[in-house]
Amino acid sequence: MARLAASVIILGGHDAAATRQAADALRPTLGPSDQCIGVSPSGPPSGVRVPRLEWTADLPAALRAAQHGVVVVLHPSCTVTPRWIDPLVEALRDPSVGAAGPRTNEAGPQSTPGAAGADRKALRQLARDRSLTRRGEVTAAETLTPACIATRRARAEILVGADGNVRPAEQIAARLRALDLSLAVCEDSYVHVGPPAVSLSVPAAGRLLVSACLIVKDEEDALPDCLRSLMSGVADEAVVYDTGSTDRTVEVARRMGARVVQGYWDDDFARARNAALAECRGQWVVWLDADETLECTSAAELRDLLVRTKPEFNAWSIPIHNLVGMGVGAATIHNATRLFRRDGAHWVGRLHEQVMRVDGTPLGLAALEIAHIRHTGYLDATWVARDKTARNLRIAAAEAAADADPLPLLNLARSLATAGRHEEAIARCAQVAERSANPIQRRVALRTGASSLLELGRPHEVLEWVDRLRALGGAEAAADGIEASARLQLEEFDVALACLDRVGPGGRDEDGFTHTAEQFSALRAQALAGLGRPGDAADEILASLAGNDTMDAHIGEVAGFLTAAGRPLSELVRAIPEAKGPWFMAQMLQLDAQAADELVEAALADGRLTRMALATAASLAPRLPLERVMVWSARLRAAGLAPSCPLVAIAASNASPVERARAAAVAVQMFSDERAVDGLKAAIAVAGPAELDQMRAEVTAICPALAGLLPAATPAGAPAAAG
Repeated sequence: MARLAASVIILGGHDAAATRQAADALRPTLGPSDQCIGVSPSGPPSGVRVPRLEWTADLPAALRAAQHGVVVVLHPSCTVTPRWIDPLVEALRDPSVGAAGPRTNEAGPQSTPGAAGADRKALRQLARDRSLTRRGEVTAAETLTPACIATRRARAEILVGADGNVRPAEQIAARLRALDLSLAVCEDSYVHVGPPAVSLSVPAAGRLLVSACLIVKDEEDALPDCLRSLMSGVADEAVVYDTGSTDRTVEVARRMGARVVQGYWDDDFARARNAALAECRGQWVVWLDADETLECTSAAELRDLLVRTKPEFNAWSIPIHNLVGMGVGAATIHNATRLFRRDGAHWVGRLHEQVMRVDGTPLGLAALEIAHIRHTGYLDATWVARDKTARNLRIAAAEAAADADPLPLLNLARSLATAGRHEEAIARCAQVAERSANPIQRRVALRTGASSLLELGRPHEVLEWVDRLRALGGAEAAADGIEASARLQLEEFDVALACLDRVGPGGRDEDGFTHTAEQFSALRAQALAGLGRPGDAADEILASLAGNDTMDAHIGEVAGFLTAAGRPLSELVRAIPEAKGPWFMAQMLQLDAQAADELVEAALADGRLTRMALATAASLAPRLPLERVMVWSARLRAAGLAPSCPLVAIAASNASPVERARAAAVAVQMFSDERAVDGLKAAIAVAGPAELDQMRAEVTAICPALAGLLPAATPAGAPAAAG
């Protein structure tokens, strides 16, 4: 059977010639009916016509131009091998498969033994061997690299984020799972990701225009997305200074085309960054951490802006969107100098390092509007896993001890607050607010100290600090938000609401912090609920969730608002964005069993979150009454998830012997699941005489076939058997 024709989209950047060269290398591997589309904001190279290569300005336009039922999105850094595309298209004949990808050299579910360090000849042999020995084999995966991913044209919109670029791998996977579609790795297809198959452009003057500069340690998982965001049209080179990785970070960086500098770590961020800077060749330097990505509306426009930047401006301030908590709340946004002219600049500060002019003159700074940085390092899982609190506190304490300047003291105060040592943080903040002549430092100290006082539940003192903050000016929105929090603690709900009304839609303050209406939606909801308006409180949160995919309130709090207003919980479930479903489901498990059960039931009925609802129910059901456990067990089995049956889980758990026996009997009687028998035997072994009597009665009533496993009842008056 001839395979279906496919539309292959090559994601280009500022260099249309690179896209053309990638297409030239790709074409011999395609079929005669396959379509090839190049994406380049600047259009095709002048005076060059490439047969069978169409051009579009962006990914959404390329998807609209796709003519065939299967779409393959390919990053130009990928090196393809013969017959790479056939298995991807074939895998999508299965209607349960939502996306397919090849084996690659990247870390993760598509990683291929023997690919690391192989040359082009060895890779072709590796691909040939897999094509012959693994033909037709498909493996399920949790995620697929967006560097090379195939899907049906009818579902291709799941690949595109709000910025018009390819979504991160985990977001694509979440959207497919919400549609009950799986992800497949084709064992007989191989595509090599990086180093770039084509060279990047160099300005006419002979110098690189932009260098990407990073310092890293043990970042093999996060680094590919970071480098891809930089090397897809913005940067001409990437310099990665490794401070002692023990994982595959160095290998990943080199494979992605970065130049790696083997360095060391001595608790000094500025020193490490300056060591990386010394290796950069670009006129401009953009710097990120591995847990950040550069989100740019147009790489070509950004580069053109840098070429045209007037000499008096030597740095650009970029908004940083910090995802916090579990990743579902409103991002905190602040501006920082992340793009600067290389000559005459360096970093200072062991912690919270800053770009400064070497000669001490001020930076000529402008605000960049066409790009922002997405930062995931403050997410709970990342922060705890990397133990950043202890590291930052250690560095800040050493710097403050060695330097009497207020800035190191402020950094120490902020680190103490993050570590939960609020009394010490308040004392340091008070010192900075009194000693510093820098208004920015004083405002940050007052904000940090006031926030620590809130954590300690001392709202009257918070109001005193807010008055001092207002007197400095330049941070009115922050002052209103902090005061609103204090008024809520004092149960002065009407005053809190008035503070939040003053914030309005928000904006950027003099210290580079951006305040948005959604950042205050949870506070507004608490004030409205305190005034006896739970319906309005729910609407406040739901509007933020619908408009911005963010919710700072816990899902249980919003469910409480809806219940108090007499409204169905399905309103909340309908507002949950599919991509963030797993985070919201995790919050459901934190609620009491009945409330969680109602929400998961609503999620199942909604239809978009079916797989996530069932997965959540598998964890939740053991806490529910037996009648509900039976319902969820039947649903999970009907969905092909018998291994997750909660009845079997209860039988094998640390619940009481009676509960375990009851669940085992139901599992065998209803579903003939013999796995529960081992749980019943283990429960019998630890049961007391009274429990055995109850177990005997219930097991006999529910599943007579299991009654013989229980020891016979001891006759009245007879001595119990010696144990």
